[in-house]
Amino acid sequence: DNIIVKNHKKMNNFLEKQKFIKTENGYVLLNLTEHKKRENSMLFVSKFAIVINIILSLLKIISGKFFNSASLLADGLNSLSDLITNILVILGLKVGGNPEDKEHPFGHGKIESIFSVIIGTFIMITAFNMIQENIINLINNQNIKITPIVFLVTILSLLIKIFQFLLIKYKTRKYRGALINSLLKDYNADIIITTSVIIGVILSQINPIFDVIVGILVSFYIMKEGYKVIKENALILLDSQDEELLEKLKKDISEFIGVENAHDFK
Repeated sequence: DNIIVKNHKKMNNFLEKQKFIKTENGYVLLNLTEHKKRENSMLFVSKFAIVINIILSLLKIISGKFFNSASLLADGLNSLSDLITNILVILGLKVGGNPEDKEHPFGHGKIESIFSVIIGTFIMITAFNMIQENIINLINNQNIKITPIVFLVTILSLLIKIFQFLLIKYKTRKYRGALINSLLKDYNADIIITTSVIIGVILSQINPIFDVIVGILVSFYIMKEGYKVIKENALILLDSQDEELLEKLKKDISEFIGVENAHDFK
């Protein structure tokens, strides 16, 4: 699990760059198996999510088209965007986990934020397409075919999504970076969306227009969530600072005896 280097003549700088920690007896690199577990756990989560989203997107899109349900079709397109998101997560984790090198002295960690911005963009594009689709359905006055299958598909989708969200949250509880947080936010939004779809399908029995209205509202919600993901990760890429946190640190540091000033830290 550990690597210990006792004879480290003229190697201090090299070892510290490789994340070795200096001790009384030399240098040590800890928790190698834990790092491998983290990597395997993240990849399992992403691959599992890909399989689930293939099933969900096919189920919802086919049902939405067959039964003329705008909200169910919108939810299906959202699941399709989740599939792209999961592929990006795997790529981001693979590249982001690479150590620092000559061209990237601070490592590759920010690749997670770059991929998160791409994920947010996909979410917004999907939402825009769904809004267009729902407006066309509203103009054409398409009626949803209410059958027990529609209810079954939406409720089954909701249960699968809740299970997926809870499993990923549990599996990644110890290792959450920008990508996994973006993914969890996306899944949380999906649960709200699918719940809204169920409400839209039920209300469409009173008037078919309710299904389209829910579809449009769901689309705007997805767009808002996509914007939030882009904004949060763009700020990370631009090295934006949390001024409140910096002020708190400055205040806490200044309270130590012997410290006269604290400045220029990020």
